[in-house]
Amino acid sequence: MSDPEKKLIQAYAAKIIQGQMDFLEDQIADIGRHGDINILHQTRVISRRVRNTIEVFARYFGKKNSRKWLSSFSELTKKLTSVRDMDVQISFLQNELTKVDNPKVVQGLQRILLRKTQKRNDSAGLIDKTINKFNETETIKSVREFIVNHPFVEEEFSTTASLSSLAIQHIEENIEKCFLHVPFIISATNNKELHKLRKSIKNLRYTLELFQYLYPALIESIDILKTFQDDLGKIHDCDVWIEDLNKFEIKEKKRIFNFYGQNGAFNFIKPGVDFLRAQIGEARMQAYNQFLLRWNQSFQNQFWAKLRNQLTAFPIYEDRLPKGLDSLRVPSNQTDLSSK
Repeated sequence: MSDPEKKLIQAYAAKIIQGQMDFLEDQIADIGRHGDINILHQTRVISRRVRNTIEVFARYFGKKNSRKWLSSFSELTKKLTSVRDMDVQISFLQNELTKVDNPKVVQGLQRILLRKTQKRNDSAGLIDKTINKFNETETIKSVREFIVNHPFVEEEFSTTASLSSLAIQHIEENIEKCFLHVPFIISATNNKELHKLRKSIKNLRYTLELFQYLYPALIESIDILKTFQDDLGKIHDCDVWIEDLNKFEIKEKKRIFNFYGQNGAFNFIKPGVDFLRAQIGEARMQAYNQFLLRWNQSFQNQFWAKLRNQLTAFPIYEDRLPKGLDSLRVPSNQTDLSSK
């Protein structure tokens, strides 16, 4: 690769990550002022997008920068995710309590809400500590320095063969990762594989967005992937809820036994726990069925074939599949999964 070509790709990467840094800094500032759930969520999402950008353009950011930046952003995402999940669950419980009038159910929901609120209060300073620790790494300053040293000039930029090759490589790799999990989506009980598929689809979507500036036609595929991601995200949220309820039941019985010497008092809150578990189970099944419906429709509309065919619009495209991808396509007798 020629030095001018490398510099063009570095400038393109700088352009992408500059927009992400601008948004991230605004969100971090808003967290401190408002502490809003949605702001927390958006900060977490943009940190994930940044990580994807770093991974795709790692060789152009440099090994040292990429390693340091990924470590900082991974820690930021992890800590914000734990707090955001608690906030969402607390908000959900508060809303449910406004709709339920059965006193036996209410008592159980109130106890779950109490434990969630106590846990959230225990981590009250976690957001500030997380942001402060992230700022101490001076990661944003380091990224900003890269941006300044690699300015993007619209009039001087043109798509290079290496940039197109980079796009094709990462898009095809992410498609392959998605299809690794496809055989498992025919069963709603494959929690782990559905979660892995969600993450693979998310990474594919983020990767397409990195090259949307060069290939605007990718927007339709991005929108479809977002619907998959949203449906699978709802399924995962329900899985987290169910796991939390199981842990809550074990811990609450232990608390009651330690206080009373027996578990009988748990029966007063059990109706609420059972009610919530049933509600979440139903919501999960609805999300799963919706996901299958969308998947079947998109498959019948040849979404995946069309997505890959779009890569032919990229310069220096070679008509090839990554090794093993052809065998990972869903067999014809599994393309309609809604009835299974």
